[in-house]
Amino acid sequence: MYSYFKDSTLVSIRREEAKNAAEVIGINNLIFLEEEDSKLSASHETVNDLRKIFLDIKPGAVFLPSFMDNHIDRLSTNRIFLSLIL
Repeated sequence: MYSYFKDSTLVSIRREEAKNAAEVIGINNLIFLEEEDSKLSASHETVNDLRKIFLDIKPGAVFLPSFMDNHIDRLSTNRIFLSLIL
């Protein structure tokens, strides 16, 4: 869908989409991990980064992509979260 954009443009578009979606559902605090597009993984470092965020903000709810979504970054997001809670 966005393959014709440079990486920096794609990141800007996705960030804006996330902000717009968050606004629609009433979320006012977004945190971006700044990982490279399509390179997100459940590495020890990424899981620890998320653990620090969770300990700091103690979220009451966490919204994740569907585990049926076949996009590599969305699958990795679920793996990171599972590594965090298991």
